[in-house]
Amino acid sequence: MPLFKSSMLAQWLDGPLGSNERSMLLAISALVVTFLCGRSESIIGNRQWNTVARFCIAKSLSVRSEYDFVLDSSVSTLLASFFISIAYFELHDSHHTWFYLREAITLAQALGLHKSEYYDGMNSADALYSRRIYDILFVTERSFAIARHKPVLLLRPLDPSQGVSGEEHENTSEIDVGFRQLVRVYSQLEVEFLDVWSQQGSVNQGLARRHGRLELSQECDALAEIQKADILVTQHWLELVFWTAALQQSELLSTAVSRSKSFYYPEDLASSLLCVTASLSVKSIEIHGLGIVSDVLFPQAAQTD
Repeated sequence: MPLFKSSMLAQWLDGPLGSNERSMLLAISALVVTFLCGRSESIIGNRQWNTVARFCIAKSLSVRSEYDFVLDSSVSTLLASFFISIAYFELHDSHHTWFYLREAITLAQALGLHKSEYYDGMNSADALYSRRIYDILFVTERSFAIARHKPVLLLRPLDPSQGVSGEEHENTSEIDVGFRQLVRVYSQLEVEFLDVWSQQGSVNQGLARRHGRLELSQECDALAEIQKADILVTQHWLELVFWTAALQQSELLSTAVSRSKSFYYPEDLASSLLCVTASLSVKSIEIHGLGIVSDVLFPQAAQTD
């Protein structure tokens, strides 16, 4: 998911960099390096890539001391925080992941990315990428909040009807279709559900009943493999979260008419997920990093429990 124009990087490298720009470039470098961690030495050599990633993170944060990053009126600083957060996630550091994700969200709210007024008078390209930044924060926060029982700051995604199409910007229309679908999946989670889930790791009967199977539009069938992998694995994971909520409220029955309300539903989800992943290339799954692997293993953990 491009969060800025690729041509912007070329412009930066051709001229002097501001501190906020250097910090962002170091942060994205750290994220890229984390994808090399744990890979075969025959492919990437025997360098300690996690050490390199942490060095890039430290340098990115050090650059921040050169300016008041809280008052930065561009999205560069919040993107740096976001990239650092995801880099820490790939390094299996959940505490720093959550801290810098919250920092990125706070900076986004300080800029006003959650308000429609922020986009007034903005050219279509800048509006497109700014809206993507907000929605990727929305999706990432909800994903991590569910997995780690955390509260959420972003209550809803941006109104898609007020956005601009990505068709005329670097051939990203297909990406936007898939990303909107992913945002739609996460937006079906009510804030009340997430709030109770974050406090107790469980929900009451009323909330458990209100959440059933997630709805997907027919657009999902036409998506590229990479996007389909992300969306379908996420859907299976969230459905298992809802099943867990029903289990905690003793709403499951061995004789339930709906399999989603039976004790055997994780078996159905695991079987369905196996069919989904078998139909996709390994690359389309691996490209999403550690997050999608955790989601794939979640149904197996539920069956074990």
